[in-house]
Amino acid sequence: PRSTLFPYTTLFRSPAGGSAAGQGGGRAGLAAAALRSRIRGALGRPGVVFASGSAALTGRSDRALRRLAAVLRRDPRARIRIDGFTDSQGSAAGNAALSRARARSARAWLTACGITAGRLTTEGFGASRPVASNATAAGRQANRRIEISVRGG
Repeated sequence: PRSTLFPYTTLFRSPAGGSAAGQGGGRAGLAAAALRSRIRGALGRPGVVFASGSAALTGRSDRALRRLAAVLRRDPRARIRIDGFTDSQGSAAGNAALSRARARSARAWLTACGITAGRLTTEGFGASRPVASNATAAGRQANRRIEISVRGG
């Protein structure tokens, strides 16, 4: 089943791909769950979203990433994956490239804040995983986003 989705912003998965509901046992599972919770709180709503056709970070996104960087600085072993997404406007190839650019934009921002690049991976999914309907402007805005996954080791 699909992992728990934090609306508009963040997908949290355990390192084994289970749900954010705390799969994984022992201290490591509890630590990962606590990290996911801190990241979710740092990003807030609407989190990191983008203007149509753009990978440029907005002021609101800047604030969310600043809080995320603070969380990552407190846990230097934490590793995350940044996934980029688009709305359905434009071609599939263009959206794939734009979604990768959005993820890389967030990674570049975090590395400029001192987060080691080796702790951050990126992937782009284009318009393939909408969280809202692309039939409305609000839905398209919600789909122009990044999501953060906590990675293992």
